[in-house]
Amino acid sequence: MRKLKSLVLAMLKNTFSMVDQGKRKKSSKVLLYGFILLMIVAFLPTLAMLHFLTIDAVALLAPYQQTGVIIALLFNALALMIFFFGIFLIPAVFYFSRDIETLLALPLKPVDIILSKFAVTLIYEYLTL
Repeated sequence: MRKLKSLVLAMLKNTFSMVDQGKRKKSSKVLLYGFILLMIVAFLPTLAMLHFLTIDAVALLAPYQQTGVIIALLFNALALMIFFFGIFLIPAVFYFSRDIETLLALPLKPVDIILSKFAVTLIYEYLTL
């Protein structure tokens, strides 16, 4: 279990360090903050559309006392989004990663490697929420 935990942490650290490979830390932070700001601005129309859709759905379903359908619809949309991101994430983590040769040379059981890749995928899926 200790090997599995350390392997998951190493895989997460390795993947997140790939994002920040720049030698200049100051410009890297500026780029990171700029990217975060760009993502917030890019998602504002989607959030506004979701807000107005929810308001209209409440106005439509309130006379029938079926406002719980909105929550079910949002959970279904969330499940669809997780499935969509998983289509691209799972092959990237399990098949197209370049760490298999390194991991197989270590004294680890194959089960630990598979479980750690599964845990990394699960953490990424939780982060996309």
